[in-house]
Amino acid sequence: MKASLLLTAAILGAAALAGWLQHRAAATGLAERDQLRAEVVRLGIDPDWLTAQASPGTLTPWKSSQVLAKADATAALAAREASVRAIAKEIIAFSIKFRGVENMDPEAKKRAMAVFEKLMDLKEADFAILLDEVRSDPSLPAQAKGELIGMSVMMLAQQNPRSALQLVLDSKDLLKDNPGMSYMAGMAIGRLAETDPAAAFAWMEEHKDSGFVNDMARQQALAGLAKADPERALRNILDQKSDPDDENNRFGSARFAGSIAQGANRDTLLAALRKVTADPPAPGAEKKVTELRQVVLAGIGSQLARGGLETAAPWLESATLSAEEKTQVLNGVAGGLYSADPTPWLGWMQKNLPADQVTTHTDSIIRQWTQRDFNAVGTWLNIQPAGPAKDAATFSFAETLLPHEPEAAQRWIDTLPAGEKKDRLLEQLQKKPEAKPEE
Repeated sequence: MKASLLLTAAILGAAALAGWLQHRAAATGLAERDQLRAEVVRLGIDPDWLTAQASPGTLTPWKSSQVLAKADATAALAAREASVRAIAKEIIAFSIKFRGVENMDPEAKKRAMAVFEKLMDLKEADFAILLDEVRSDPSLPAQAKGELIGMSVMMLAQQNPRSALQLVLDSKDLLKDNPGMSYMAGMAIGRLAETDPAAAFAWMEEHKDSGFVNDMARQQALAGLAKADPERALRNILDQKSDPDDENNRFGSARFAGSIAQGANRDTLLAALRKVTADPPAPGAEKKVTELRQVVLAGIGSQLARGGLETAAPWLESATLSAEEKTQVLNGVAGGLYSADPTPWLGWMQKNLPADQVTTHTDSIIRQWTQRDFNAVGTWLNIQPAGPAKDAATFSFAETLLPHEPEAAQRWIDTLPAGEKKDRLLEQLQKKPEAKPEE
């Protein structure tokens, strides 16, 4: 930031007077000296520091540039603080105005995005100013303060996860009742685990009773660890002490394994998974090893589905996957298509998989697609060539549709070839109670 001519003149004048003050203070009087010192302070400069820079009555060009640089830095800090406080007030005002509003109009959504972008642009040092405004605003309810602090934790975690975790601890009074507090802390733990896994897990151990460390936070820590060291993340799961027959523990391990798949590079993760599961499992750990393999491979498939067929197909077609590995990965693909158009994947499977595998993998895709948009499924089926693959897809479609649209389901059942599956659907159709007429 360039100093204005007025500011430059004032600084240089004050600097020159600093040396003069040293020799003429007694003659001019203490009152004038104090007035000049006050003016220097007003400019944001320490008078003692300025006095030390000056030769008697003068400043060299080099010393003058130092004075200007210090003044510029001081002015920049003040301007930045004012800007951050203005942003904080805008965020607070928005939070108050739209608190409890579920459906915002386009203009409000646009404003929300603008406010969020300003929050994302804040630097680490800015958050202390933001939080000072949030905490000191009497018009903001405690829950809203906790939500804004939680957002700050997530933003700060991207820059300095250690500072974000300290903010979590410092704001426990406002975060304790926030249902998402463990997720917020987990983001910071996960970011820390990417660069310093030991510190991340040490933090969780030290603060395990804080209320911030739960399964969700551990999942994010493992996802972060997997980016840096997937083998260590996988062994961490296998080393967890649990009863392999305990459904809750098994479900928890599956979630942890899924988190690893989200975090790691798939080629590196696949190599690590093969290494970790290559040795015979310890007695009693067979189920855990099998489930780890299944869930991680399915997690890779889910990530492939989210990335789209265009990027996934080359990897699937070139990767040295065993038949078992490919089956588990495609199971994950099917699960990952819950909100996407599955038609490209269905076409790829029909072209690249044996007929029996096509039936296996398309069944779950057709069922969840039917629940989301049965008209689209019907349109797709109408253009499929006759054969076992279409019959299998039609069966899945009709069976899923039957409880909700029995008449439409019957029309599709009638297109199926005679056999046990068709008979089963017709039997279900007969048992379906007729819908009561609306009164």
